[in-house]
Amino acid sequence: MIDKKITEVKKMAVQVILRPLEYEDLPDVKQWYNDPSTLMMIGHTPKSLTDIEEMVEQMEQTKANIYVIESRQHEKLGWIHLTSINQSHGRAEIGLMLDRHHQGQGHGEAAMLQMLSYAFDHLRLNKVFLTTRGINEKARGLYEKLGFKIEGTFKDHCFVNGKYYDTYFMSLFESDWRH
Repeated sequence: MIDKKITEVKKMAVQVILRPLEYEDLPDVKQWYNDPSTLMMIGHTPKSLTDIEEMVEQMEQTKANIYVIESRQHEKLGWIHLTSINQSHGRAEIGLMLDRHHQGQGHGEAAMLQMLSYAFDHLRLNKVFLTTRGINEKARGLYEKLGFKIEGTFKDHCFVNGKYYDTYFMSLFESDWRH
């Protein structure tokens, strides 16, 4: 089964390139982050470029792995990161954000497969986790397709457009990734 997973990662990997985030990418991150549909899905308020810089600096101080997702033609599609990496406990949090014009085309799946392979094969983690809003059904569908399972539900945890939505805590274990 592990050979099937490796083949899947290699096949999907040809769709996107993950490269380390650079300072010049921050205006793009700001644009993706502040897109109205993205703000609704992640439940945050808009951020200035200074806010984005500070957020990335805080992530980097914790030894986060932050990558820009690019097409083979070097078009920036979004970003992906591993944060809260804890080698002692074998876990990390994963985050993904795509430009809305590049969603639904397999780029998120390809980036997630590469990052999960890195987390489990290189960092040798036991668990990768994330949170997602109940309103973000496309993201939840992708995560479930990749093998993530809901570990917990925060009921009515976010308020979007006049309605409360649940937030899901999801995880994928290395043993499930291999099968």
